[in-house]
Amino acid sequence: MQLILREPNVDIPVFVTPCDSGFQARMGSPFDLVAEGPTADAAFEAVHELLRDKLKNGCTVRSIRVNDVDSILAAASKIGQSPIFEDYVDCRGPCRLSAPVQHRAGSRVRTMRNSL
Repeated sequence: MQLILREPNVDIPVFVTPCDSGFQARMGSPFDLVAEGPTADAAFEAVHELLRDKLKNGCTVRSIRVNDVDSILAAASKIGQSPIFEDYVDCRGPCRLSAPVQHRAGSRVRTMRNSL
């Protein structure tokens, strides 16, 4: 069995706009790259080439994963306070299931009844 490792792909937005000389392609922060070309595709390829040059010269793209449990729990606790949530509960009434639904979260299993 052969293991194939793939590098993760990242989609980076490129803003392409008309300009006096044709088109301008711009990549925002942290790249801050700008290139122009006679067509939208040419401008896009030119800014793509600028990025490839930076990556060939040792620059890397990295990210930091933030796991802010306290903020997530605080936001989740406010859901029931919203009037929109009350409308959802009212509309959901006829669709409720009578049997409990099993949810698996990590190693714990929680049972939730579909009544709020």
